Amino acid sequence: MITACAALALALPFDGYAANWLMLDASEPEDAPAFRGSMAISIEYQASNDTPLLAGAWKGQPDQFNRFAPRFVDGEVLQIPIAVAGAHGRLLDGALTYRVAGVAGDNAIVRDLNGYYGDVVHPLDASVTWNRIPHARLRVGLLRQPLGDEALAPEQRHVNLSHVTQQIVQERYFASDGSVNGDPNFDLGPVSAFRDIGAQVFDVFNMGPWEHTYALMLGNGTGVEPSLNHTGIEKYLYWSSERIFGGMGPKRDGLKLYAWSQSGERSLKVGPSQVNKEFERRRAGLGATLRTGPWSLAGEWIEARGMIYHGPDGGAIPGSISNDGVLMAGYNVLPESKANGGYVDLGYRVQEALEVRLRYDILHRGTDSANTEIQFQGVTIGGSYAFTRSDRIVIDYQFRRYEAPRLDAGSPTNVLLDGVDDRVGIRYYHQFSF
Repeated sequence: MITACAALALALPFDGYAANWLMLDASEPEDAPAFRGSMAISIEYQASNDTPLLAGAWKGQPDQFNRFAPRFVDGEVLQIPIAVAGAHGRLLDGALTYRVAGVAGDNAIVRDLNGYYGDVVHPLDASVTWNRIPHARLRVGLLRQPLGDEALAPEQRHVNLSHVTQQIVQERYFASDGSVNGDPNFDLGPVSAFRDIGAQVFDVFNMGPWEHTYALMLGNGTGVEPSLNHTGIEKYLYWSSERIFGGMGPKRDGLKLYAWSQSGERSLKVGPSQVNKEFERRRAGLGATLRTGPWSLAGEWIEARGMIYHGPDGGAIPGSISNDGVLMAGYNVLPESKANGGYVDLGYRVQEALEVRLRYDILHRGTDSANTEIQFQGVTIGGSYAFTRSDRIVIDYQFRRYEAPRLDAGSPTNVLLDGVDDRVGIRYYHQFSF
């Protein structure tokens, strides 16, 4: 639901599915200057019917699913989700490259450590790469995690991410599992923004028409906020193999197969006595992307274990008091549960500037128990139009169906989930380099 969390890397134009996003983000071409600045801003409109909760202790109050991040104050929003400024370049005859960027706007990256929006601007990228070690470039700093294509791509293909990427891959940080009444258990600072602070070894190998890319990374596991508590080293593995058909950069045609994994530990207070314990957090994915002529196709399947985000009590806005005045809604985490899901995203370029898209995505969350399992399904119909190289608009309509598949249709959970609305989204991008 936090649509701005896949923030633009440095305003790269989004033109393809089969691009090598890891290398485009982490390296510079041989003719790159020592300094190149970029800025990007987006304006977003989203709306639902704002149907209130249909069941439970907060019945009749706002349903968080039908409102919009980051503040959840209305079922209709007009906001600036992303404003990014940064620079990147090539130094010492290419021995060293760098990337720096900061982000502002109505998004969950600028959230402060007290739970909400005290920061005006937050660092998004701050890394340097040493390119002189054969077959092993070394990148250190705050950088994008080597994950799946939806997380790696510098712009979103749709207004909203797929459910599995948004809820399971995009990390949110909490102090508690949410089991204590009276504590809304707000987020601890920013979301990860698909980034971490650490060191990454990576490179690309060309073998005829095939391009192979690997990345090994060790990180803090704290996303963009180094002051968050962490319990160990986060480990990342990435591999992709792409059969290149032709073209260059974001616009090239090809078939790419990739796999990735992320694993580490998190500290969380659990149970009525809120005992502090450590839990595994594991994520892994397999995916493929294709672009050939006017057609493009992307798909990914993701498995998750541990630290599963489980939404707010009763679907209410965290901090809301129940109708009987006894309960306070708060966020919940399932520290030892599992989840899995994926998406298939088809695009057709009608003309150079116009592309239409159809995406189906599904998420099975909390699968180890009938009482926690929720199935999220979305069908998104939309498209994008590029007015110029610097100006682009994305329009989507998303059909949503949520249910607890192992509970009766008349259960309070399924009655509540019946009230989840479809939603419409429009996002306009403007970006430029200098």
